[in-house]
Amino acid sequence: MVFLEDRRIGVSNEVKRILIEHSHIVDVELIYTILMKTDIEYVKLNAAIIICHSNKWEALCYIIEISMDGNNRIAHIAKEKLSKWRYRYNPYKRPTHDQLVKIDKIVDRYDQLLNREFIKWYHFVTKNCRN
Repeated sequence: MVFLEDRRIGVSNEVKRILIEHSHIVDVELIYTILMKTDIEYVKLNAAIIICHSNKWEALCYIIEISMDGNNRIAHIAKEKLSKWRYRYNPYKRPTHDQLVKIDKIVDRYDQLLNREFIKWYHFVTKNCRN
């Protein structure tokens, strides 16, 4: 993960490519931490792209957070992913209880800023997960 933060854009881009290929094992929380602490824009962009390619339920709360980023380029990447998220939804992959709690908190926090259709859809698809 150290090389994702490399000051050489080519190194960071190559790490992004490799991590996207192995997105099923990426530590999304660590990538999000890198995104939040760096001041290098291409590192932020690469981290946002990696998160958007990661495990659906694990990454959703981070994608929502990134969609609220003050950097329009980074927020745009996440907003596009949120709009695509609905269409790639797999009803056989359910969130864990912990994932659901975490996502619920983020959805509640940004309730007034998120797309109404996304919020309604999210509550509809997760209602059966709340047993």
